[in-house]
Amino acid sequence: MWSRRSRWSAARSSLFVMLFAVLTLGWTAAPVTAEPGTARQTNPGSMPGGWVNTQWGPLGPADRDLLIKVRQAGLWEMPAGELAAERAASARVKEVGRIIADQHADLDRQTLQAAARLGVALPSVPNNDQEDFLDQLAQLRGDAFDRAYAQLLRDAHGKVFTVISGVRAGTRNEMVRSYSETANDAVMTHMRLLESTTFVNYDALPEAPPPPPGAAAMAAAAQAAGLPGLPASPGFDPAVIWVVLAAAVVAAVATTTRMLRRR
Repeated sequence: MWSRRSRWSAARSSLFVMLFAVLTLGWTAAPVTAEPGTARQTNPGSMPGGWVNTQWGPLGPADRDLLIKVRQAGLWEMPAGELAAERAASARVKEVGRIIADQHADLDRQTLQAAARLGVALPSVPNNDQEDFLDQLAQLRGDAFDRAYAQLLRDAHGKVFTVISGVRAGTRNEMVRSYSETANDAVMTHMRLLESTTFVNYDALPEAPPPPPGAAAMAAAAQAAGLPGLPASPGFDPAVIWVVLAAAVVAAVATTTRMLRRR
């Protein structure tokens, strides 16, 4: 049987622990905001990693890589379109090749302009893999050309498409942000054009990257439990944390009250 003093001591300890937990978890759940009158740091120019300042905002390695990859793509896809006009059997492949070559020429001009203003050095010749693609196409005619052309270019566009979307989502540079939208529209149009030839083998394209580890299991568990779903990036919801803490406080108070009333 606890003495009255022991019960008071246990009650105080329980309340102190719960108060500490509330303050600690509440602080970690609260969003971090800047103090009034201060601006969030947006200039990583002094940080390592190849960032530089421009009048359109910070320019990072991913921004430069985007310009390089789009320029590199045009260096072989424009001559590939010319080959399509000469060697394709399908009228649609000839048409698609001409459209893609013309649009890449326009996109290439915009790429060169953006790179010149941002101080980004660009390649001037196709890389080894692209030279191999052009050599492969130059040896084909008719239906074999049609299939190889559609497949090679659709595969290449899918790869650069992921680069463009990643840069558009995270760039800090205003010019790159606008340029990435232009490039994204062009690449999306080209993928649709290539698919319209009916020669694209989707099973031969690279698979989409897998979701983060554990995401599939969490989604399956949510579905099995009848829940609407879980966020793609699992994290703590501050509102849920506060509800749990409030319930814990109520339980602690009830327990303490029973202990104090016990004789």
